[in-house]
Amino acid sequence: MDRPYQFYYFVPLVTVWFMIIYATLAMWPQIVQKKANGNCLWHFGLLLKLICLLACIYFLSYSQGAFEKVFSFWPLSKCFELNGNVYEWWFRWKLDRYVVFHGMLFAFIYLALQKHQMISEGKGDPLFSSRVSNVLLFISIVSFLTYSIWASSCKNKAECNELHPSVSVVQVMMFLFPTIINPDWQSAGCF
Repeated sequence: MDRPYQFYYFVPLVTVWFMIIYATLAMWPQIVQKKANGNCLWHFGLLLKLICLLACIYFLSYSQGAFEKVFSFWPLSKCFELNGNVYEWWFRWKLDRYVVFHGMLFAFIYLALQKHQMISEGKGDPLFSSRVSNVLLFISIVSFLTYSIWASSCKNKAECNELHPSVSVVQVMMFLFPTIINPDWQSAGCF
């Protein structure tokens, strides 16, 4: 359509996050389900990987120069430059920089709870007791309302953009908790 690839920033953004997730999980030590089930030490290895990922994200988000060096190499520059610089890419990447980390962390917590038999996945069986499910649903609704009020009351776009990465975990929770309570809700299109 005679536009630069970065004009459609969402496609490279999703691709980069997918590659970051893949690289994080593929780097040494590779942790597979069989090893993780046999020894809790592998869980610490995965936690260490997540901490390293968080440190890298934090470093790149607060060092525009380092970020530009990483994404200004050819052929990366062809995908991430817009009008000769990567500032727009840095801005877009920085807005949702912690969402993938939060998703990976919640997935880790889910697997750890499953390993310690605090939750079980069976056909038709709820993951949690009705009391825990109700608490999670309540947290999800409160999270949705809190985030909605915060987003609608934001007066300064720059300030909201600065706070968004830190509060984006609320969006992850308001999607995740109802899905955990009843996975059929997501497949039915409720969330």
